[in-house]
Amino acid sequence: MQTQDNRQQRSLLNAETILKYFITDKSEIETNILAGSGNGIKLTTTDYSLYEALGSVMENDAFNWRKVVKFLEAVQIISFENVTGGKKPILTQKRVEDIRNTILKK
Repeated sequence: MQTQDNRQQRSLLNAETILKYFITDKSEIETNILAGSGNGIKLTTTDYSLYEALGSVMENDAFNWRKVVKFLEAVQIISFENVTGGKKPILTQKRVEDIRNTILKK
């Protein structure tokens, strides 16, 4: 989702996009993360989307902790509970499979 925010685009990142950035070299957001806010796009996610992405990493993935550090530098993380007013759901194996299937089939 992208919206205009005082001439700056805002992009809300979901779990699939975050996981794709963490475990592949084919992420559309990698350039935006590396550029930080200097490229005119403000990246935002919820703590729940980050939780889902990290919970979907498997042992055999090409996971790099430096990408997590860069992600935390560049992306504003907002509270899922504050945004939705509800509690965060528990991450299930079915949801992990759905997230992984979405990014690995592209």
